[in-house]
Amino acid sequence: MASLAFFNWDDTATDSQSFTSTSRTFGTGNGILMFIMAMGTTVTAPTITNTLGLTWTQICRARFETNVDTIYCYISDQAVGSGAGTVTVDLGAGNTATGWAMVFYTISSPTRFGASAIRQFATTENGSGASNPSTAFSVSTLPGNVTIDFIGFAPQGGIAQPTGFTLNQEHSINPPSSTWHADSLAGFIGTLPTWTDHTGIGSSYAHIMIETDFSSLGCHPIMG
Repeated sequence: MASLAFFNWDDTATDSQSFTSTSRTFGTGNGILMFIMAMGTTVTAPTITNTLGLTWTQICRARFETNVDTIYCYISDQAVGSGAGTVTVDLGAGNTATGWAMVFYTISSPTRFGASAIRQFATTENGSGASNPSTAFSVSTLPGNVTIDFIGFAPQGGIAQPTGFTLNQEHSINPPSSTWHADSLAGFIGTLPTWTDHTGIGSSYAHIMIETDFSSLGCHPIMG
């Protein structure tokens, strides 16, 4: 059966049009789920290239700080081959980000790739840091799937993961003053995780919540 695991991450405060990950071995036969934070840009569909021979599907995006900064979710359309490789995010000529993050999960023994590997997603844009995240799925999750949260917020701070979830990683970039947060839980049942701590989420945030689809092919995902 397919399973998802937090893999690794890269971030930088470099002001640039593109950002390339560290070269890593993602594992032969695995799928890749990737989250991106790009500060100071509203480009809707960055170009994703890599040395792994993969193509990518954008699942969703969300903005924060009054639509100044953007987070994205992408997933690979094929399984990784052998050897190490890098992934590059490019905003296109004339566009730059003032800070970057790339966060990777791997899917072992995948039954699906691309959009079909995601059952549903939900997003919050320009959320207020004065309250808990309230992003909710449209229907209840299934017990065999994994729920992943990815949040970008400013100014930098920290937030505890929802009850029962595992904090995969949280890291700040300065400048610009910002933080990204990633957590996950296999087997979460419901539409809205219970957040108990929001004291460090800054003044504005964007939130992407993903439910994977580890079912056999033939069941159509709900998506967002």
